[in-house]
Amino acid sequence: MALLDDLKALSERDGEREAFGNRIDQLRLEHARKPSFLDRLDRAGFIAGAADTLPM
Repeated sequence: MALLDDLKALSERDGEREAFGNRIDQLRLEHARKPSFLDRLDRAGFIAGAADTLPM
């Protein structure tokens, strides 16, 4: 999750927060059959469909 945190920070710096949120949503779709991965995303605050509410 550390890499996702770094990528999120870069997207915020570059004004691409919505694009980052869309990519998180896409990751969730691609890995929908991996509940432990989805749980890790949830615990880290990367909530599906919440591009504007990603953790700071």
